[in-house]
Amino acid sequence: MELVIEVARVEGTCNAGLSIGQRFCMSGTGLASDDGQELCRVALASISLNVGRLGLGKGPLYVSCPDPGTGSGGNVVFRVRSMGAKDNDQDEADGAAMPLPVQIRVVPVHVIGRCPAGLTLGAEFLVEGMTVSSPHGDGPCLAALSHLPMAVWQTQSGRRFFAHSSCPGCTRRLPHENRVVFLLGHADKWELCCAISEYLKLIKRIGEPSEAQRLKAEAIVCQERGDYAGAVARMRAATKWLGRDMEEDLPRWKDKIRQNGRE
Repeated sequence: MELVIEVARVEGTCNAGLSIGQRFCMSGTGLASDDGQELCRVALASISLNVGRLGLGKGPLYVSCPDPGTGSGGNVVFRVRSMGAKDNDQDEADGAAMPLPVQIRVVPVHVIGRCPAGLTLGAEFLVEGMTVSSPHGDGPCLAALSHLPMAVWQTQSGRRFFAHSSCPGCTRRLPHENRVVFLLGHADKWELCCAISEYLKLIKRIGEPSEAQRLKAEAIVCQERGDYAGAVARMRAATKWLGRDMEEDLPRWKDKIRQNGRE
């Protein structure tokens, strides 16, 4: 997403020297300013975390930096809009970029090493609007919560109904990596989300034979016409085919998995 980021308000004194009216343009991985000013990296992290909310509604998005401005620093609020939108195209009064009422389920599907927060494959979280809850009393990991919003905005926007997201991990040595991969999806399509996730995990390990591809294509057709039960049945059949194909040629699949370093 190409963005225009403008300093809309400064309370106190910004430690990065930002002032009202300064503008930055973000395109791809590049970031440029009108006057050579550098954007505070702490503020940029906050903007990057929230920018996905632009996909949830019209209008600009106002994002605050983390500094509350209660001490010697200052609080800066940025006005963020897509580069293709003109100022007069923006609707300031439409509750822009607020989450839609879509319930998102979030569950760990892969735990590498031992999660320091104690998350296991049995954990589950629900996202409704801006609220995160756990039906089983699982405590959300602070580090994981810093990485999940982008995938949440994506699924809430309706651009897709499922996504995978990884926590940043928290290890000092790569061989001792501890990291959790989460599946996020619309609660009303959860069975299909799980079927797709399982299929993706298998083809990552062993490849994707033609029969599995055919069944997946049929599932996509069912999904596009709103037949989610049919899509689930075909994805389950595709996953079953992968398992059968793996059993019939187990030595070759073992070699392939070993070569990929995932045995």
